[in-house]
Amino acid sequence: MAAFREIWDIFIGLCKSLYLVGSAVCIDEKLLPFRGRCGFRQYTPEKPSKYGIEIWMMCDCATKYMMNAKVYLDKESNEVARGLSSDVVCTLVQPVSGQDRGGRNGKTDNFFTSIDLENQMNNKKLTLVGKMKQKKNSTRVQACQAT
Repeated sequence: MAAFREIWDIFIGLCKSLYLVGSAVCIDEKLLPFRGRCGFRQYTPEKPSKYGIEIWMMCDCATKYMMNAKVYLDKESNEVARGLSSDVVCTLVQPVSGQDRGGRNGKTDNFFTSIDLENQMNNKKLTLVGKMKQKKNSTRVQACQAT
């Protein structure tokens, strides 16, 4: 990715600066098919193309415009501190968090959604809608219900 990083950063910078997203954004991953030699190529058996480069994206729900994206490069430095999924979402929503235009809504799937992430999004003046796995958050949900 080092050889392509400068072009990628320019492209993402233009995506952020040339468009104002609506009230709803969607955060999800995309596996771009790639069978070549690459240190960060992923293997996902449940996808139609099993090998590829995984990219996480934040898109406008109404127009499908990609506003921000991040390539999954395997290990991340702060992965242990907050968890990979929370880190990805917090990084992707950075351009729209805390803007004057209130009422933004982020939509995620069950890989990203957690109670901790929802609390982080509330601090950034964003709401979070997503499906949660029962086992992933069962202890946290029980603790919230007890209080």
